[in-house]
Amino acid sequence: MAVDSRTRNLKKLLTEILETERAYVKNIDILARRYLHPLSTETFITTMEIKQLSASLQEILQFQRAFLQGLESVMDKHSDVYTSEDEKVIRRAIFAVGGVFLFYAEQFKIYSSFCALYSKVQDILNAEENERLRHFLDNQNKTGEHSQSLESFIILPIQRVLKYPLFLKQMSSLVAEGSDENKHVCKACEEMQSVANHINEMQKLYAEFGDSFRFLSSQEPGIRDLYAERPSNTYAADNIPVIKSGYCIKEGDKMKSWKRRFFVLNEYGLFYYVSQESTEPLRHIPRDEMRHVKSSTINKHNGGIHGMFELYTENRTFYIECETPAEVQLWIKAIQSLLPRKSRRTTILNQRDSVFYTSSGSLSNFKSGYCTKQGGKRKNWLSRYFVVNEDGIQYFTSDQSIEALRVIPSTDVRGVQEIPGSQFGRENVFEIHTCCRTFYLQCESHDDLREWVSAVRRLLPHPVSKCYM
Repeated sequence: MAVDSRTRNLKKLLTEILETERAYVKNIDILARRYLHPLSTETFITTMEIKQLSASLQEILQFQRAFLQGLESVMDKHSDVYTSEDEKVIRRAIFAVGGVFLFYAEQFKIYSSFCALYSKVQDILNAEENERLRHFLDNQNKTGEHSQSLESFIILPIQRVLKYPLFLKQMSSLVAEGSDENKHVCKACEEMQSVANHINEMQKLYAEFGDSFRFLSSQEPGIRDLYAERPSNTYAADNIPVIKSGYCIKEGDKMKSWKRRFFVLNEYGLFYYVSQESTEPLRHIPRDEMRHVKSSTINKHNGGIHGMFELYTENRTFYIECETPAEVQLWIKAIQSLLPRKSRRTTILNQRDSVFYTSSGSLSNFKSGYCTKQGGKRKNWLSRYFVVNEDGIQYFTSDQSIEALRVIPSTDVRGVQEIPGSQFGRENVFEIHTCCRTFYLQCESHDDLREWVSAVRRLLPHPVSKCYM
């Protein structure tokens, strides 16, 4: 290629990189403000993936503004590249641009969370199956142009981060092979290609492990690349600091037999193995499923005093025996360090000092009574006694029960609304949206349903106009 032609193409490429970067930052800002941030607060979409995607995009936006500023600063310093025909001037500009990519390359891995969540969110944002979502999207895109749609904007981060290696590869082909700037740009290209490969791997890991770790980042102040830091598939503590580990005796789920297991607690939850030498965990109890932990007053295993703790999760209570009472307290303290503040919140109403052991008849409540609830896994409908008060929602086996089957803190409640009877073939059904799940309850009458919906709405931080009766 002639020198003048190569110079002309290099100038065009530098201009394209800078101009498209400016347009990209502007567009992801629109994506955040027009779509993802509003969607993360809507009640008709309750999945944490939307909140995670929105938070991840905010990190990307903040980073890309810094990256753009770096590019603009370099190009301002070498602004003569656009008018000069001096090859040395152009080479210095190329070297400087390559340096910007090298400086920021590692930070581009923050795209991992967004890209890994993208496929999952695509399934959630199915407007054909969600009328209220379709109405929301239409309102956000008044012109109806595809270029202004959520579908068009949400793919931009993935397209952009995969475009950078192509820019750099093209740039390296336009400078003399073996020159300093060629080596510099090639190194930057290798780094950005490594980022692209990393993101690719994170997407694969999300497909395999995403369900296990999808809520973890909601417990943290910001969204991290949690798939890059996930526990090893072969051993939970290989690449993550262990909070506590050791042998305990655990009650089985179905057989109710007691077996010695090796437990490992880290920031992702509790893992247990056949032995310390095992490479594959028998089970993982995710951090986000843990609700409460306390010592047992009676040891279920041998009848002795203490020596055991109870770990309450979303669907089960685990009974775990330790060698000494002191060891019980160490495990409790370690597990409590993982519980989010809202999950450890208690209402002191009796000597047991726990919302899990508050009598269903002793609460000052907004509403209480029987409803029929759909099960979380088996989807069967069972009668339960519900209590709604300022601390949240609790339900019991009956109004005589002392121990709540489940507690939903008020901070977890996202919305409530009546649903059509045709959905379940049942009348007077309403749904309660929480951060982790949607609960379906059936009332005896429509008047009763209105009272329940009104009571649950009192838990919301402000009136939610989107919840329709």
